[in-house]
Amino acid sequence: MRNSAVRVAAAIRPARANDFSEGGQGLQTTSGALQLALDVERGQIKGEAKERLVKEALASPKEAVRDLFERFAPPGMLAGRLGSVVDAAKLLALAGDANRGRQVFFGAGGVAAEAGGLCSQCHRIGNDGQTFGPDLSHIGTKYDKRLLLENVLEPSKVVDPKFMTYVCRTKKGQDYSGILVEQTAERVVLRDAQKHDAAIPAGDVQRLVPQPVSAMPEGLLGSLTPQQAADLLEFLAAQK
Repeated sequence: MRNSAVRVAAAIRPARANDFSEGGQGLQTTSGALQLALDVERGQIKGEAKERLVKEALASPKEAVRDLFERFAPPGMLAGRLGSVVDAAKLLALAGDANRGRQVFFGAGGVAAEAGGLCSQCHRIGNDGQTFGPDLSHIGTKYDKRLLLENVLEPSKVVDPKFMTYVCRTKKGQDYSGILVEQTAERVVLRDAQKHDAAIPAGDVQRLVPQPVSAMPEGLLGSLTPQQAADLLEFLAAQK
């Protein structure tokens, strides 16, 4: 089932590997870059196309775009950053600062926009951020810092059914993927990482397959320094 679903998902994005900087959103927006990063993580962009995409992303003037792709950079390029292997015990032993952590979450000045942090591109705290992923306004009442870190490092370990990604294939062979936001007798609505909704008439749906992989990519802490990651955890734990 999983392999079949991945093949279906791959079929809907064949043009993206050639659409990094122009056409669609590509690397021009953080949401477009997030979708491309998910494609790389899931093996839907690979080989020379992946290398070119990573190179272009790391040269982006947008910090949030660079941050998304730094985990795919060649070894040695991320000096001082956490990288792909995180020592959870050492990270949790660091004292964090919630005020600095807020800047990591939202970006410089707390602005949740293109120059903002990656977390706020999908999550909301209070009145700021986006609602693609779960609202984190009270996440500190649910998880301590250890469990917060576990959820960030292994986002697919436990996926909230409300935010599970689905792949839909129509009877005409068209494919869509995204979070299931509506399923009625009349239609199915999927929302992708760029916050675009696709409404598919229920009668056109051939199959609707839930995905075991979270829409949140792994390795998001890799582009942070240990102190930045500790600050982010402190900020999240303070959300009561």
